[in-house]
Amino acid sequence: EAAQVARLDAEWGSAADGNKVIAARAFRALGIDEATSDKIEAAIGYEATMKLFHAIGSGMSESRMLQDGKKGGAGNLGGTLESEKNKLNDKFKDKEFMGRYMHSDPRVRKDAIAEVEVIQKRIADLTAGKA
Repeated sequence: EAAQVARLDAEWGSAADGNKVIAARAFRALGIDEATSDKIEAAIGYEATMKLFHAIGSGMSESRMLQDGKKGGAGNLGGTLESEKNKLNDKFKDKEFMGRYMHSDPRVRKDAIAEVEVIQKRIADLTAGKA
């Protein structure tokens, strides 16, 4: 497993932490508990599991999901540029989040920073018209 973690981290590079947050969000959104996650990982491996759930999580965060082959509709699971900016502002107003974001232990900070980076990427994509 350590080799798979290292390969995936090398493949994803600086986006690894953010991609792992996206994957973890997909696990939570789908109600997959740790025991089930372990079974999936045992069946297909850590690397494949993370790539699969990153792809699912990325699809969940798209500003518009495909419905019946067309964009739009009630599948708006992401947000508008304004809503993403509001999410980012809310993060920085949240005392619990800021405690993690400013924590002296880099392991604690890592996930909070990754959360911000995911939102910032969506803002950049929306600004560039990619979403």
